[in-house]
Order: sequence, then structure tokens, then C-alpha cells
Amino acid sequence: MNLADQSPNDTTSVQSPGYLLWHASRRWRRELAAALAPLKLTYAQWALLASLHFLAPPSATRKPGHGPTQKEVADHAGLDPMVTSEALRALERRNLVQRVPSSRDQRARALVITGEGARLALAGVTIVREIDQRVFARISDLRGFVYALTSVIKEEQG
Repeated sequence: MNLADQSPNDTTSVQSPGYLLWHASRRWRRELAAALAPLKLTYAQWALLASLHFLAPPSATRKPGHGPTQKEVADHAGLDPMVTSEALRALERRNLVQRVPSSRDQRARALVITGEGARLALAGVTIVREIDQRVFARISDLRGFVYALTSVIKEEQG
């Protein structure tokens, strides 16, 4: 499909990939929010738990303060600082994460996922996979779709 060939006056069929991606992502987010509700997690909270678990899984041998910083986890999750701060406060109140002084940067706080936080992160991964399968089932070349999206993301990240 060549977007340049689409008439600007054509309002009968929306062929903009961005428009379609926006609406597909809205459906995905709605279904995910409903599926995460029993865990009492928002998408942002789950994304931070999952990113923290990926970047620094629970370990009895990790020294305090050696975990990733709030900024590193937010960047990995693709969340802005305000959303990250609010979500982490909620996770901290539930004892799912702990913020401790960073051993690498005196101005930063290192994040540590608790055992319960790790359990919920992994439960959420199962939920996300189920939602992905349901929402994107009609895409015949899902691997190609994921590759294309990854390329767009990498291009943005430079």
C-alpha cells in the first residue's frame, strides 16, 4: 500500500497506519486493563514491575542499592516520569517494590522488586500473552508485524 496514492478527500476508508495502530492499541489497552484488574494493577504498574523483574530479577545475593534506577526502569517500560512516579508510589505502598539509595548515583534511588512483586509481574506476563494472542489473532504474519513495530521503535530511539 502506498499512502501517497490515497486521495486526501477519501473519507470512506481510513488507511492511515497510525490511525489504525492507535485504535488497535486502544482495544489492546482496554482488554489488558480489564485482565489486570483482578491483580489490582494498572498497565503502568505492571509494566514497571515487569521491566524491573527483567532488568533485575529478585536475588538474595544482590547488594542493596545495586538495582536499576527509577529512570532506567521507566525508560525500559516506555513510561514518562510523572506516570512512573505515581505508579511506583502505589507499588511501594503495596510492598511490591522498594526504593533504596543507589550505590551508583547518590542523587538516584535504586529499585528492588519484592517476591510478591515478582509473582505479580510474571502473572501479568501470562495475561499479556493471552491478550496479545486474542487481539492480534487475525494478523497472518505476526512475526513480521512485530519486526516492523520493533523497527519503528528502534528508529525513534536512534
